[in-house]
Amino acid sequence: MRGAPPPDVFDEPVLSKATIQVSLVMALIVVLGVAGVGGLLKLHGYGREDLFTHVQGVTWNPVAIFVRHQGFHLLWLPVTWTCFAVIAQRRDRGMLYSSTYWAGIAVAVILLIMFFYAAAAPYRMEI
Repeated sequence: MRGAPPPDVFDEPVLSKATIQVSLVMALIVVLGVAGVGGLLKLHGYGREDLFTHVQGVTWNPVAIFVRHQGFHLLWLPVTWTCFAVIAQRRDRGMLYSSTYWAGIAVAVILLIMFFYAAAAPYRMEI
């Protein structure tokens, strides 16, 4: 008689449901945040030299400018976090994966705070 076949490496799911949800939420925060901040800057006249210049006393928020110009590079955060979460899940199902999960939640909250800060005060007018 033949014995049971060896366990297949691909029987276990690579990603857990929580990992997928956190990475998708992080990506959604980045995409909506960059689009929202970019739209608000355009609405307030960023990029139009005839409307606002430094001579008139407008100082643009550097976080908002960074988000507008380099914000989509932040999409590497969910990709990198997902890779770390998969490695942690494969190696250890205990404390390592739990701390990686909470680190992903913390990164998502920090991104959300950054986008809200950039959107709430895109510029400052000096008198």
